[in-house]
Amino acid sequence: MNAHGNWKLEWQGVVLTIRISGAFNQEGLIEFTDNVKSSIASHNISKWYLLEILDAETMVTPEAMTQLKALYEWYFENGCQSQALINNNILQKEIALELSKARVAVFDNETDALAHFKSLSC
Repeated sequence: MNAHGNWKLEWQGVVLTIRISGAFNQEGLIEFTDNVKSSIASHNISKWYLLEILDAETMVTPEAMTQLKALYEWYFENGCQSQALINNNILQKEIALELSKARVAVFDNETDALAHFKSLSC
C-alpha cells in the first residue's frame, strides 16, 4: 500500500516544529516516524521541544494508532521536554491527549504554544 500523509519539519534552536496535513495510514506513519527520529538524532541534542501543527484533515487510521502512541512515548524517552499541539478539531485534541497520557499541551495558535515553551526556559 502507498504511504499517505504529509509533513514538514523545521528546527528553530531546540524547538522542532512539524506541520502535518492529510490522513495517515500505517505506511505513512512509519515514514513519518523514521523521518522525525532521524531529524532529532541528527541534531544531537539531549533536550528539545516539539510543536505539532495539524490541519483540519489530519487523522490516522485505526491501524496506525498504536504506532502513534509509541512515537509519543519515544518523544519523552528521548529528550522531549514538552510537546505542544495546535489542532483544528476536538477529535484531534482528544486523540492526542489520550495517546500521550495527557502530556500534550493544546493551543489554538503558534504564538501561545511558543510562549509556553519559553515559560519552560526553552
